[in-house]
Amino acid sequence: MEISHIHKILERIGLTEYEAKTYTTLLLLGPSKAGELSREAQIPQSKIYQVLDQLTLKQLVESLEGRPKEFKAVSPEIALLRLLDERERELKLLKSEVRKIEKSLKPLQLPEVSYGVWVIKGRKWKEFFNKSAEMIERSRKYVYVVTREFSRTWKLAEAVRNCLRRGVKLRIIGLTEPKNKDAYYRAKWYKKCGIEIKVFKAEIHPRILLCDGKEVLLRLDSKPTRREGFLYYSLWSQDESLVKVMDNYVKTIWKNASSIRLNNNF
Repeated sequence: MEISHIHKILERIGLTEYEAKTYTTLLLLGPSKAGELSREAQIPQSKIYQVLDQLTLKQLVESLEGRPKEFKAVSPEIALLRLLDERERELKLLKSEVRKIEKSLKPLQLPEVSYGVWVIKGRKWKEFFNKSAEMIERSRKYVYVVTREFSRTWKLAEAVRNCLRRGVKLRIIGLTEPKNKDAYYRAKWYKKCGIEIKVFKAEIHPRILLCDGKEVLLRLDSKPTRREGFLYYSLWSQDESLVKVMDNYVKTIWKNASSIRLNNNF
């Protein structure tokens, strides 16, 4: 694994950039003095003692008193698991605080406005996927999905499992056969869950999520293979006339779609 990737993982579990660089350098060098660490990890000399103090507080580094001090990294299998446990405790506490906020603000909530067409936008795909997971969690009868990459996030996967446990009929229409290994295994995962999958080939087509004939989510992009650098626009609505049109449209696509062929040629 590349050292830059290791740094990113360490940052995701709570270390700063300088802390991640110092800790990994200390693991590679073994017991070292601050000056040596500053040079090897490329940390400014004015910052290195502060970084080492923070790593010591996080129980990732131990120091040996002397002139000058010497520092030693705590073994990753001990230190990083300890850090993960701490993060998990923080998340549990945070979830508890969020529930308290929800209860406190409940009396202030206005009735939900569901008419019209609402626009969701963002520079990444997570906004669309989060809204998709939320809709699937609400479904009670059936869900139709029109997709290109058979995308899956952990939130979507959990929503899909819950949906199937409730006995909801879930159907996926791919706009193309899986074109790479990742898309192939994602499609295979959905099929293994017991979801019906068909293919309706189209070069440019909105991604669609339709639930129970009551709400629809569309994601529009004219360059389906481009992932970053521009805003994604998604449209969500519970408008009866729009949902009815999309419901009939998606069901027609399903009737005319072909069975998927999951042959691993990658």
